[in-house]
Amino acid sequence: MEKKVISFDLMKDSYWVQAVMYFPRDEYLRESWYSVMVMADLIENNNNKSKIELDEEFLKCLMYAPSIDHLKEKTIEAVKKGVVAGDFLSSIYLMHRFELSEPSINKATHICQMFAAETEYGDATNLKKSRRQVKEIFNEFKTVSHLWGAYRLNKAYKFSDESKLFSENLEFFLEVSAGLLEFGTTFIPYRARPAEPILVGEEMWGLPESVIARHLESKVIPDRLITFLENYSANEYQY
Repeated sequence: MEKKVISFDLMKDSYWVQAVMYFPRDEYLRESWYSVMVMADLIENNNNKSKIELDEEFLKCLMYAPSIDHLKEKTIEAVKKGVVAGDFLSSIYLMHRFELSEPSINKATHICQMFAAETEYGDATNLKKSRRQVKEIFNEFKTVSHLWGAYRLNKAYKFSDESKLFSENLEFFLEVSAGLLEFGTTFIPYRARPAEPILVGEEMWGLPESVIARHLESKVIPDRLITFLENYSANEYQY
């Protein structure tokens, strides 16, 4: 099993943050995606057409990276899963933050199903939305769910233009992620069995020590989430 790395350097750049989000459990795809994106950026911004020097490790990553089409396909698949994992964690966070009744794993699963049913991507496919799929996806992307949660919260409580989220507003994005990480590793959902927090700190992709946790201050009620909960039935989740 791959040894889990639980921290990354904020200064390394936003491509690494995104690579971690897309491929938290796959070192090969993570390193490949990162090296290809950095190389493309170097070429695009090499205005004076000067010689580009690459270290041996970086060059090896490029040489053994899969095709661009394969990376694109894997990235699209990862985004769909990451969105579900982000919705799962951020839903429990919002239920707790706005003191909604009994924030639970089952309610978060239901909310993810509702979000997924209304979401269609550019390739005209829907997000996965069965209960089993939601839970499997969250388990697969749990270690970066705080990052995806911050990404999804930006949709409802906008703190950055999406085009700037991984550039000039990267530090703010990581602060929101840190708030979700802090929440996820301390909050025990209603009727959780075993009675443990959603996230296990030592399993997570960590954040630089310099990043201070930022929590939602908005008083705007999450109406859409509340609407989804109106047709929630606990009886459907007795399994």
